[in-house]
Amino acid sequence: PTWNETKICIGIWAFGLLVYTICVRITVPVLTGRLVHDRPFRDSVQALSTRPVGHVMEDH
Repeated sequence: PTWNETKICIGIWAFGLLVYTICVRITVPVLTGRLVHDRPFRDSVQALSTRPVGHVMEDH
């Protein structure tokens, strides 16, 4: 193979490994139970809608 074909092949492999790494970093915490959802989405939306208009979130 020519040098251009080799560079294209390496680029395709690099992109595939990048996608694989991103997918693994997302799925491993989900499958091990480290990433959990505390409350249903509906409760989160209701909590956001009941917040006062001028409310500013502060770090405590």
